[in-house]
Amino acid sequence: MYPKRCLLIEDDEDDKFILMQAISELFEDVYIRTAYDAENAFSILLEEKFLPELIILDINLPKMNGLECLQKLREFNETRHIPVVIYSTSVEGINRTGFDMLKIHKVVKKPDTFDGILKEVDSIFRTI
Repeated sequence: MYPKRCLLIEDDEDDKFILMQAISELFEDVYIRTAYDAENAFSILLEEKFLPELIILDINLPKMNGLECLQKLREFNETRHIPVVIYSTSVEGINRTGFDMLKIHKVVKKPDTFDGILKEVDSIFRTI
């Protein structure tokens, strides 16, 4: 079984569109909400009470970066259990200690091709 509700936190419109296309192509019954930054994500999660089965999180977000967002996600009872996949061009700064402390499910460097994105999306959704 794979997640049916997903929150994608990504500020780059092109990356957001391509990732949503890949998810829809592989798993057409997944409902995807998007947030353009951490503040927008917390509004969706806590005020609108949308609780996804998976969060895909970019590191390079405006205002609050992805790791700060993840730390805050882990503070709330409603969101601390949700699997989070880091999906970013900048994954080098995430060490194994941070990986375990923040309960990161997986770290994925954004692939350069659509086929690469499809493979990563398939892997992400089938391992949750």
